[in-house]
Amino acid sequence: MHAGAIPFPWKEADEMLTLLIERALVLGNCAAGSIEEIEFDQLASAIEAYEAKRWPPRLCRGATR
Repeated sequence: MHAGAIPFPWKEADEMLTLLIERALVLGNCAAGSIEEIEFDQLASAIEAYEAKRWPPRLCRGATR
């Protein structure tokens, strides 16, 4: 990081990730074709995108991707 750069707020972002995961767990057994399934799919996409940015495979020890 260069002088004067503002660090990314990972702590806050990780706390938001926790909320997304908790909601996804609530919806985990929703009925196929329901509005809850749509929400679950959107949450899963958001979680996967965040994890890919937060913990890129090339930076994770033992990554196979």
